[in-house]
Amino acid sequence: MTDDAPDEQKRKVLTLRHEATGRLVPIDVLTVVGRNDTYYRYTEGDERRDRLRGDIAEGLAALNYIKISSDSQISRSHGVIDPALPGAADLNSTNGTFLNDARLHTRPGEPGPQTELRHGDVLTIGQQRFVVELMDLTVAEHVARVHAGRRGCHASDWARLVRAERIAHFLEERKGFAMSAAVGWAAAIATCYHLQSSADSEGVVALVFCADARGEELVLDGQPMAFGKLVPLIARIPGRKVVVLDVDGDASACEQRFAAEGYEDMLLLTAGGEPALDGVVGTLGTGTLDGLRRSVAGEDRDLKGAHDDAVDGLDALIAADTNVLAVEWLGSYRGRLAVTFGGRPREDDSWLSHSLRFGSTTFRF
Repeated sequence: MTDDAPDEQKRKVLTLRHEATGRLVPIDVLTVVGRNDTYYRYTEGDERRDRLRGDIAEGLAALNYIKISSDSQISRSHGVIDPALPGAADLNSTNGTFLNDARLHTRPGEPGPQTELRHGDVLTIGQQRFVVELMDLTVAEHVARVHAGRRGCHASDWARLVRAERIAHFLEERKGFAMSAAVGWAAAIATCYHLQSSADSEGVVALVFCADARGEELVLDGQPMAFGKLVPLIARIPGRKVVVLDVDGDASACEQRFAAEGYEDMLLLTAGGEPALDGVVGTLGTGTLDGLRRSVAGEDRDLKGAHDDAVDGLDALIAADTNVLAVEWLGSYRGRLAVTFGGRPREDDSWLSHSLRFGSTTFRF
């Protein structure tokens, strides 16, 4: 009897179901649960000292966060959930973390031991009770489930259609997006309205604009559109929103507008037009040139961000098996791509908000 192929082997996929509301909280990656959307570092001015050692806190700061607002019984960094075990551990929280009404063990200065989670268990954090739901899925089934929440649109004029299609094909073939084409502003705006009702609140929406950038306007076939009018239209689409400006011209005014008016579940990736491949033939060696061509064609899995093309940025941001965006590489990135985060928090209690800067999701229970 032979072992299953890697893609056929089952893995546990973890979801927490909020007992009172039925709301689902997917746990795809190592995740901290707390009242903050990133690790809070206590200072000398605080009433209490940090419960965790500095090296532990440093590691926690880089993780994904589930922020549960409006529950004063939850600590800023309350517990950590590992979907690989799957298990849960307390982070020296004030009021403790409970599994089936039994308090999890704690250790001074570091996370408590991981306690295994089983299907049907009840995890209590503060006053919130979550029922553990586990599904056995193959890698292919899990990836298909993640990809089912991915939608997008590429908008351009006829002159830039091939350029927009190249990015769209990459997102379709390598990242599992269902992309639609829009030529001209009327089609682009209609698609945005459609996505407002069809996108998944736990998924990712990619909106690619290939246009001229003139100040705060984007231009398609001579028709200008104020970027400030597009931002609120995009903001009403559910889920994590990745907006791509692959433009000719200076997009800095659009970036400033996005930073001021975009919400925390929106990210803007700006690339200054197509890389000029023909002009570098005489100065680059064959291997480098081939690498550049593969990179901008989306054909090489190992060139994340290496050649500063929009496709490289999307490859680095969006993994195949989770809709949590990868943003940690931006801290040391010094290339020609620019990433701008929306800074406005969601204030509607019914809205599920993803803080893309911190890699966190806000649930209001």
